[in-house]
Amino acid sequence: GAGLVQPGCWVRAGETLRAVLWARCQGEPVELRLGFRFRGLPGPTYGSATVTVDASHFTRYAVEFPISATDDHCQFFCHLTGNGIVYFDRISVRPVDQPMHRADTLEAVRELQPGDIRFPGGCVASNYHWFRGVGREERRRDDADATFFWDLCYTWGTDEYLDLCRQVGARPHITINIGTGTPAEAGEWAAHCAAWYRARGLEPPEMVWQIGNEHGGPHEVGHMRGPMYAEALKAYVPAIRAQYPRPIIASLCLGNAWVRDIFAAGSGDLVDLFCAHYYACRYDADPRREGLAFVGDAADFAANLDGLAATVRECGGAQHVGVTEWGAFRGETHNDARFCEPHTPLTTLFVSAMLHHFCRRAAVLDLANAYSLINTMPAIVGRGAHVERTAIHQLFRFWRPLFPSEIFEIEQDGPTFVAPQSSSEPAPWDWRDPSDRATLPVLDALAGRNTDGDWLLLTNRHPEEAMTVTLPDRFRGGAAAMLLPAEDGEHFQWPPREETAGETVVVPACGHMKVEGVKR
Repeated sequence: GAGLVQPGCWVRAGETLRAVLWARCQGEPVELRLGFRFRGLPGPTYGSATVTVDASHFTRYAVEFPISATDDHCQFFCHLTGNGIVYFDRISVRPVDQPMHRADTLEAVRELQPGDIRFPGGCVASNYHWFRGVGREERRRDDADATFFWDLCYTWGTDEYLDLCRQVGARPHITINIGTGTPAEAGEWAAHCAAWYRARGLEPPEMVWQIGNEHGGPHEVGHMRGPMYAEALKAYVPAIRAQYPRPIIASLCLGNAWVRDIFAAGSGDLVDLFCAHYYACRYDADPRREGLAFVGDAADFAANLDGLAATVRECGGAQHVGVTEWGAFRGETHNDARFCEPHTPLTTLFVSAMLHHFCRRAAVLDLANAYSLINTMPAIVGRGAHVERTAIHQLFRFWRPLFPSEIFEIEQDGPTFVAPQSSSEPAPWDWRDPSDRATLPVLDALAGRNTDGDWLLLTNRHPEEAMTVTLPDRFRGGAAAMLLPAEDGEHFQWPPREETAGETVVVPACGHMKVEGVKR
């Protein structure tokens, strides 16, 4: 009979699914059959159930049914078994007793040991109203995003976000809506978060409250100049501090002039953390040149970050700085419905360069949030039946266990290169071609010390050639792990290859090595 079909679903043999629908009929009761089946016209049904819609007003109906087979590409159907008219408001299906967060997604997030997870994001925060994303799921309604013209989905809201942070041990970081929101709304959000923890017998933890997003840009809903933003801080910050016991107030500053405007207006003392965003945007016909151009972009941003910290000091502030978004655009745009920007071992040279720059600025840098955790510019891709760990996830996971650490300088003497400019021309190119950009070491070496001892991270930025590295005495004979590009060109080999370091080690092109110091 007539009805609905949704492709792109997946099921697992042996699971029991619960379907919940809000529906009403017209004229007379209507019987529905719903379930999952093979995606083609012929083929089996994996599980189904019937439900009779017999109310003239929207009513909740629920039914459960077992699944007989595993299929990563099946379709959901909901058909009338006879004649009639039925109206649907919402249909949701999930395994019985499954919590909001998938176990495989949680596992992938835990592997990263994130220190800070930001919500609800960047530009979308200027259209996000938190109260629409709490309470019973069926009463939450999607809304339009006035920036990207996507749908704002409230099915996953503040309560689910706080639960995710609690489960993976991350500090919450909320971006306040100052584009279409109000100070009162922000204060109510802060009160809701405090109450959420207390209702579970927990003291509200330290939480970052970021006042707005990129409001210095005309693309942002609620665009404003620095002096106007400084006045907004005076309205929003007291509302949050009055309701949340341990807030860290983060101000997003698009340029050093904003820092000066904030202090000039007397708003500097309201801020605990002055933050920046940074995206490198590159396209190059030669991926080798593209990777090295991205490395130069990371060096440029490190200099900008130093300038931000210096401006805070110049204005008489003692606050630290942060980075609440950073990433790299290669082939994506915000106009793509998928908006997925995968990275390769070559372009993750940008990621490793950014991480090393952040570590070297640990004395003044309090946080640096990569964009993003799941999907878009992802560490994790969670579309469909399987969770994929990207090259960025592998690099973060390789790097993360070394921290927290004390960073110290280590002398190195080796080849250098001048970061190239990217080009869309497929002309012949040599990676030593001159440009007007910074001169950087081919080998990026970062050294540190944690409770387990000294360690050394080595990244070979050469796109084609391996590099032989002579190690300092204290690292000779230490355990070494190598993160090497995989044959698919999109990931690293996992798990990392392990060996014992000698007097020298060989780091392959676009490879990363981690060496433990030897206690003598």
